[in-house]
Amino acid sequence: MKKALVTGANGFIGSHLVERLIQEGLEVRALVRKTSNLRWIKDLPLKIFYGNYADQDSLMEAVRDVDYVFHAAASKSAFTESDYDRINYLGTKNLIEACFQVSPHLKRFIYLSTLEVAGPTTKDKPISEETPCKPITLYGSSKLKGEEEVLRLSKSLPITIIRPPAVYGPRDEDFLPLFKTITGHIEPYFGTTQKFLSLCYVDDLIEGIWLASQKEQAKGQIYYIADEQIYSHHEFMKSMAMALGVRTLKIMIPDALVLMIGFINDWLAKIKGKPATLNRQKALAMVQKGWLCDISKAKAELGFQAKISLDEGIKKTIKWYHSQGWL
Repeated sequence: MKKALVTGANGFIGSHLVERLIQEGLEVRALVRKTSNLRWIKDLPLKIFYGNYADQDSLMEAVRDVDYVFHAAASKSAFTESDYDRINYLGTKNLIEACFQVSPHLKRFIYLSTLEVAGPTTKDKPISEETPCKPITLYGSSKLKGEEEVLRLSKSLPITIIRPPAVYGPRDEDFLPLFKTITGHIEPYFGTTQKFLSLCYVDDLIEGIWLASQKEQAKGQIYYIADEQIYSHHEFMKSMAMALGVRTLKIMIPDALVLMIGFINDWLAKIKGKPATLNRQKALAMVQKGWLCDISKAKAELGFQAKISLDEGIKKTIKWYHSQGWL
């Protein structure tokens, strides 16, 4: 039986990936921190490894003799650049170097990156894998550094990099506040001009990751995995309102206010000692005109095609939120 290691296996995307790998008949290992909440994976047939990404030696046993490594662990909210780099850059460096040392027969190292490494776009020009990367957030910069470490060993290890846009679905907590806001009959309208984004339902992302791990021509490549459609923020929130069966009142929130809220949240977070979800970095990303990607390469080389429409994905997400008492 082939062995696969999933880092960040207890998280939103990682837990869905673990389930898929088990369905595909792989023996799955989960690399998590000792403080991790294992609620989504505790009843699954897998082996738990505890590791510290700052300590390469602690990663060795988890990656030893595995066939696949899916690196989904990441720090999305932090206080400083060094805090982001600790996991996203240096942690990735330690992990892939550990693979180089003790997993000589590795079939694929999949690095789950992000659209944020490329930076924002205009509303009508999705970016491709050939577009030069110009990250504007510390998160995006740290993930780009992680990509560079993975690519540095691409001649020695079979690597593939996946860059998803905003991902939603069951177990996601990032979009939950927006769903709650819509439930309260309020549709927040950020800025004075409409904003656009690419999206991906979590099951479609998992399919894209699996295809990338199995395709020979994906070795050494980078792919955007997303829904092919481009959505305005209004379309996204309208789909939520329709699925929830509510009418909403549009409330305009100026970009300057969004940035101020991020600043205040960072200040409060430092007092509490816990990074805020809506911090200055997240606010900076939110006020951009577009976050759009072109999936032509993934379609041509992986045979990827998103199967879940926005309306269907929103309904599935809401149904799950209700089942958990989150909404």
